[in-house]
Amino acid sequence: AAIDPTDTSASSQRNKTLQKIEYGFTIIFAVDAAVRISVQGLYRYKFSYLRDTWNFVDFIIVAISCATMLIEISVGDTGTAGLSAMRAFRVLRPLRAVSRLKSLQLIITVLLRSLGQLVDVLLLYLMFVVLTGTIAVQIWKGRLVYRCIATEIDLENLTRVCSPSAGVGHGYHCPWGYDCI
Repeated sequence: AAIDPTDTSASSQRNKTLQKIEYGFTIIFAVDAAVRISVQGLYRYKFSYLRDTWNFVDFIIVAISCATMLIEISVGDTGTAGLSAMRAFRVLRPLRAVSRLKSLQLIITVLLRSLGQLVDVLLLYLMFVVLTGTIAVQIWKGRLVYRCIATEIDLENLTRVCSPSAGVGHGYHCPWGYDCI
């Protein structure tokens, strides 16, 4: 988010500094994941690194960050335009903090488990919006069509029905500064 998106060549000093900082953090996170995998094991044992859901998310984020970094280094600045989809995974980096804080894990888990009931509430809200929209269309059915509308509210001209085409000899033509819509 701090990198200037308008600088396509990433040649500004700010972007170069932020890129170096990002590479540093990616290396630190990769070393952290490697040490934890060497201590806990990858997947074989009961308390292995990838058996924990939060560690699995952490591993995916580190793997995508490392892949993006390696591609950027090998290709250089010229061919990195196709990496924007992989760069989008940078948003998931704050989830690394979740794997360290048990209270935050509990909150995220409860939120994910409550999504089922939130879908029910969302469907009820959507039904309410559709119902009130249908009632509004039936109540006003065309009363706001062919009215003189200006930037300032003018109730006198708003209540008169106008003729949208100037070639028609009958109907009301809006005064100057008003549009017949």
